[in-house]
Amino acid sequence: MQPADLVLGQPDLTIGTSNTGSGVSAHSLSFPGASVIAGDKLLVLDQGNHRVLIWNTFPTQNNQNADVVVGQALFSTAAHPTPPSATSLNNPFGLTVANGKMVVSDCGNNRVLIYNAIPAASGAAADVVVGQALMTSTDAGLGATALSGPRLAQIAAGKLIVPDYAHARVLIWNAVPAADGAAADVVLGQPDFTPATLNNGGVSLKSMNEPPAVEYDGAQLFVTDGGYSGQNYRVLVWNGNPDANFTPAARVIGQPDGRRSAPTPVASRGPPSAACYLYATERYKIVSDSGNHLVVIFPKGGY
Repeated sequence: MQPADLVLGQPDLTIGTSNTGSGVSAHSLSFPGASVIAGDKLLVLDQGNHRVLIWNTFPTQNNQNADVVVGQALFSTAAHPTPPSATSLNNPFGLTVANGKMVVSDCGNNRVLIYNAIPAASGAAADVVVGQALMTSTDAGLGATALSGPRLAQIAAGKLIVPDYAHARVLIWNAVPAADGAAADVVLGQPDFTPATLNNGGVSLKSMNEPPAVEYDGAQLFVTDGGYSGQNYRVLVWNGNPDANFTPAARVIGQPDGRRSAPTPVASRGPPSAACYLYATERYKIVSDSGNHLVVIFPKGGY
């Protein structure tokens, strides 16, 4: 097994406690989530401390201090105030960087924050909020302008794509919003933006249940379909980026067809767990299958 070259959040690879040492600091982590490399920078979502840490140059030493913190004014704080603001985060769940913008899925505040540039100073304010009309509101609700527990959002092909976890749908903005509270243009998983029921006839190529992640590779849109309380044990695949509500997926990974959602055996060609996450590279699609404690790797075109 290839050993790691360095570790962040801990003084060495033998320790694994939250905020080791002197508590919340410029080098501590608590339940870190997504990590992103953007040029020379490394960005890490520090979920348990309600913040994003940014290293302006890629770290070269164990436990190296971050240069910038977002979501907190100081490296030593881990608050999530009520009401929130343009500078705070609460249980952030997703982090992505594209076209120079940083996007954080601020799950606990039922919103997505857009920073028009990767922040260069600690405590930076977001430029745009999606899912709320104001930076100080947190209401969860249906509609084209509302979100409930958004997960791993993505900017792709100039669009903002957000898995609206608790509403069993994915919202698509055809352009990255430039104003607070902008309405989504397309909804997947539901027939419209205000459905009477979130089930919509059961499992199909049109429906989904608690989607935690999306990935667009320039040719296909992938949605991991299955959360912790309602599992469909699959990944839905659309050819291209859908531009109409309730567009059915072209195919499914993890199930023999679009009508089934039973857990599949480890030997199957798909992700059987409830909490599946997908990462696309130029050559591969990589699915983290937490329910079976494995990672499934598909070569390009082999899914």
